[in-house]
Amino acid sequence: MHWAFDLGMVWFDNDLRLGVTGEVLRDPRNAWLANLRGRPLAVPADPRLQPQGEALRWHAAQVAGGRQG
Repeated sequence: MHWAFDLGMVWFDNDLRLGVTGEVLRDPRNAWLANLRGRPLAVPADPRLQPQGEALRWHAAQVAGGRQG
């Protein structure tokens, strides 16, 4: 999962649901990853451990931006 996030193949939207690129959806080898599309991120109860919304928005726009859809 980490590599897919780093490469912009997946991202989290404003509702903290997983987005998956079209290239992932088209490649049958990535069926396991495609099946996670739309699933919510499990967020820790401790606010100090929760993801930073601004960082996730930046990643979605700058890393996955041209690949979303």
